Amino acid sequence: MNRAWIAAGLLVLSLGMCIFSYGTLVKSCDEMQQTIKTIKISAENGDDDTLQKCAEDLKKQWGKALKFFSAILTHSHFDDIDKSINDIGKSAGENDKKALGEQCDEAIYYLEHLKESESFSLKNIF
Repeated sequence: MNRAWIAAGLLVLSLGMCIFSYGTLVKSCDEMQQTIKTIKISAENGDDDTLQKCAEDLKKQWGKALKFFSAILTHSHFDDIDKSINDIGKSAGENDKKALGEQCDEAIYYLEHLKESESFSLKNIF
């Protein structure tokens, strides 16, 4: 009987950790996507101060998220996201609006793909 309680406790603990991890992943991705959208809007409106501040904030958000993501996920998606975020920072400094818009769209796509690839679904299990 004790083994059954231990097994049930471990199952509940595992499920709780999965839900917490996925919730944190979604929250982090959503925050970064919102920052990227702000960067894109700031570039279109010519607001260089907000653009630079948001680009720095995005790098900080990614650095913080990467520490957490590295502990719970495989690293296959990280290179694309990291490159996109670094490119956004470079383009923001160069004031290249067209390239910045494309890089923002690319980063949003990669973050959305990360959320979808880690979602709870039968497709991701089998």
